[in-house]
Amino acid sequence: ADAWALAEALAAEPDVPRALAAWEPAQLTLGNNLLSRVAEMGARSQFTNTWDPKDRALGFGLYGPYR
Repeated sequence: ADAWALAEALAAEPDVPRALAAWEPAQLTLGNNLLSRVAEMGARSQFTNTWDPKDRALGFGLYGPYR
């Protein structure tokens, strides 16, 4: 996903520093959201004892829980 997003950014903006500047914020947001979700999944499974395998919010996916 990173490579595809970067390829799109470079196709839209041939100047590499500008393309990277345009690409970076969305990738940082994606990474931070993913870390938050997996931290919550870990906490639910290890600390709060609220893990429910049927809970779709706990399904792992890069852009959100899989459906």
